[in-house]
Amino acid sequence: MSIDIETETVVGVSHPLDPLSRAEISRAASILKGGQAGAESFRFISIELREPDKELLRSGAKTVREADAVLVNRA
Repeated sequence: MSIDIETETVVGVSHPLDPLSRAEISRAASILKGGQAGAESFRFISIELREPDKELLRSGAKTVREADAVLVNRA
């Protein structure tokens, strides 16, 4: 499942490779729960940082923080 939602959230992150903050994890979970993953049969296994492209980091370009989530549908 892929969700393409743009949000503007100010998060106290000092480096693009810092782990997701609690606020970012909560935001990712709430976005997923707004879709099919909101069903009782879905269980969250993990939500973690999707690392940005290394070339972007090397160039100093602004990166977007994204999350990868693993869910299990027990149905």
